[in-house]
Amino acid sequence: MSSRVRKASSEPEGIRFEKVKLVPTSGMTAWEQVDKDLLSRYNDAIRCLKIEEELKANFEKEVKTLKGALLKERDMHNNTRLRLDPKNDDLVELRGRIADLEVDLQAEKRLNRASRRAEAFVDQDTEFKRVVDNSYRSVSHTSGGSPTPTDIDEISTTVSQMYSEDDQSIDTTMQPPLSIISDSEDSPDSQFSVGDCDIFTSVARNLGDMTAVALYNVLQYPLDALTSKDDWFYKAFHFLNDDLGIQYRNLLENWVILERNREWSQGLKSRSLDAKYRPREVSRWIGGARYRDSVKRTCIASERIIDFTKDFWQWWCNLQPEWRPTIEVDTVAKPRVLTTNDENKSWKKLNVAGQNGWLSLIVCVKWWGLALQSQACNAPAAWKEDWEQATDDLLGSLEGVLRYLGIPGARKV
Repeated sequence: MSSRVRKASSEPEGIRFEKVKLVPTSGMTAWEQVDKDLLSRYNDAIRCLKIEEELKANFEKEVKTLKGALLKERDMHNNTRLRLDPKNDDLVELRGRIADLEVDLQAEKRLNRASRRAEAFVDQDTEFKRVVDNSYRSVSHTSGGSPTPTDIDEISTTVSQMYSEDDQSIDTTMQPPLSIISDSEDSPDSQFSVGDCDIFTSVARNLGDMTAVALYNVLQYPLDALTSKDDWFYKAFHFLNDDLGIQYRNLLENWVILERNREWSQGLKSRSLDAKYRPREVSRWIGGARYRDSVKRTCIASERIIDFTKDFWQWWCNLQPEWRPTIEVDTVAKPRVLTTNDENKSWKKLNVAGQNGWLSLIVCVKWWGLALQSQACNAPAAWKEDWEQATDDLLGSLEGVLRYLGIPGARKV
């Protein structure tokens, strides 16, 4: 017994444990016990694999079911969007028409006020001439029928009493280039000198102000364009010719010069501005034949102004020549401000005339400006500054194109 223990203790621990574990019981040998254990473990592994395969099959079946449901929901969503898109377009068009009507209403009100004021000044001018004529005829002249300085002072004092209140309420700092009121050479009143009586100048200024209000920043159609065989410029000119300020008018004048240099040609389809990043409103306008009623009254809705501004600047930056880098301004990329060093640079990329050229860019500025006008006092000052910056940049670039072509630009107002 002791020798048997010493022999067992001299063997490794694992072997000793295995020998103890595989002691045969109930007449079963050690190898039979091992085979039974391995068989049991094999059967357990087979059952686990079957369970795993069943779970995998169920999972794949559930994924397939969910994928089918997802595709079905996606189809329903697409069908719903297709049904709603025309309604959204109609809503945008309706909002644009409402905005245009508001702009037309405001313009009509301004024109009516200007007309009433102009009529009032005409009445005052008629009364003024009558008083001057009566005063002139009632004064006795001593030097060959010409009024003396004393006569002029009396006439001026009499007429100034009529306009004392009007001169306080009217700003006469503007001096538009209008001819001063005078009669024909055969009239006795023509003996007056304008320098001797400031009332003539005052009344002429007042009437000039009213003319400026009625005809401010609107261009006349170029007569030499009437000989053009294409009618695209006639439609484009009247479509763009809106009162949106001095800079916008200067932009239109330089655009007319560019188109005149091309003899009012419609241009080639192969020569057009890059459409990448172009605002969707412009694409829809071009796709709708530009001047049809369905797209002619396009206007930028108030909730779309910010996104339209970003789209425009992205498109405008993409159209710039390679030498003009972009800078980040308030998280929006814009072209670097032009300097005098850029005057002799190449503007070939923007040298695109015709209905596929600068027309689309100016249309963007027009829609943008009308949208801000429709907002009136609700538009933040930053929106207007951004629009003015875009108008100035387009004007400077178009002037660069004209210099590149060797054509003098329009005289700035």
